[in-house]
Amino acid sequence: RTPVADKTAGELTAELAEIGGRLMVEVLADLHGRTPQAQPEDGVTYAKKIDKAEARIDFFDRSDSVLWHIRAFNPQPGAWIEVHGERIKVLEAIDAGLPPTTHATVMDDRLTVACARGSVRLTRLQRPGRGPMSAEELLRGFAIPAGTKLA
Repeated sequence: RTPVADKTAGELTAELAEIGGRLMVEVLADLHGRTPQAQPEDGVTYAKKIDKAEARIDFFDRSDSVLWHIRAFNPQPGAWIEVHGERIKVLEAIDAGLPPTTHATVMDDRLTVACARGSVRLTRLQRPGRGPMSAEELLRGFAIPAGTKLA
């Protein structure tokens, strides 16, 4: 077991790979002392391939759900928003703690976005063909003024 807390899918995958590797070495070292067990079929489900459209951020959701969504799709395929016809990946965000105004609307010049309940501040983003950057860096060359709708 390991706490999930505020980890991204990528961070959690790396941590579980480390734990799994250690457990694999432990099991292989004592392979003859273990009895194989069949996996129970109850509760087994199939996870279909994630479609990129599912990674689009829905600001009509609660702020905590938006933050979970961003972490769940980081690093692949990457949660995203569309601004001025351009798909921008959102790599990190924080709870802004501000009461929402109009859902899915940029509230200020720091990329705070209103959600159904609460608000989030987008802090690390990536434009197509460019590297990750802070919100401040993005806004220096790509205007997203307060009042911009993101849905």
